Amino acid sequence: MSDTTLPASSIDEALPLLRRPFPPEALNFKIQAQDRGETPRWGQVVAYLNARDVSGRLNAVCGGRWHARYRPLAAELRPVLVGNQGQVRPDPTVFVVCSLNVFGVIREDVGEARDDPQRVRAPKAAYSDALKRAGVQFGLGHVVYAMPRRFMNVGGGVERLPIKGGRLRLSADNERWLRERYAEWLEEEGVALFGAVLDHGARAGMVGDEDEADPEGPEAPASIAVARAARATDAGGYPAAMFVGFAELLFDHPAAGLEPGQVEQVVGLLECASVGQVPPELLATQLDRALKVSDRAEARRLFCAWLTKRADRVATEGRRAEAQAA
Repeated sequence: MSDTTLPASSIDEALPLLRRPFPPEALNFKIQAQDRGETPRWGQVVAYLNARDVSGRLNAVCGGRWHARYRPLAAELRPVLVGNQGQVRPDPTVFVVCSLNVFGVIREDVGEARDDPQRVRAPKAAYSDALKRAGVQFGLGHVVYAMPRRFMNVGGGVERLPIKGGRLRLSADNERWLRERYAEWLEEEGVALFGAVLDHGARAGMVGDEDEADPEGPEAPASIAVARAARATDAGGYPAAMFVGFAELLFDHPAAGLEPGQVEQVVGLLECASVGQVPPELLATQLDRALKVSDRAEARRLFCAWLTKRADRVATEGRRAEAQAA
């Protein structure tokens, strides 16, 4: 714990404390995307926080001056799933709205989780997801999103991902190595951007609690994924054909045949391009070059790494500018 006086006495005091970095022990990691070859060769790893760490930060910083209320997402906002033959069926996802009140300031967001047969685990996971997402609007976890995304190849050793049953896994050694990289990034950049680490007892090993969402992440409903795809292309000024090209590069088949989770991965790359302020002409040129490479798996890896690096650089420069202006 730093020498910061806690809890805060106002929202203005609380906001910079809520966005302070978490200690390395608090971070968990998951494989966000992987090479879609017959045998995966690489995976993209991202960090995330446990809901208990979020509530722990709120307790430490705000004391009794915060509370969260939850309600189901309105029926008219819930998506439906449309099959290949046009048939409509209810979406099994559980949606919960969290209304987070911090010193009288209220911000909301929606959490989601795939339903389970007994309808027991999914509501708890959706509540946790909703709290974490609402907390982001107060700055909680911004440091996690600011970290550079990391691509890890398959193989042995702490810097490579093991593979089991055709799927990539994260070992305990991988996670320890990733926490060490986070600590290095904090020292080099993170503390200057977000302030010193604020440790209120967060520790590793809390994942897998019954109220946490599946670390693999639920598949997005088809209607939400398609809407996000449209927003991503519009935000970057990219033509719809760009989405089709990304789908071909990532999955070797037409965009019309993508599953919702695959659409999410394409959207993620388009959002990286938008954040990285990649001009449409440059993006089209790089994509065309990648599609012409005979080793499609290697082309995917290099193209994804290029986009991610560019997005991280632009985002970091923006945060530095904001810090200097403040």
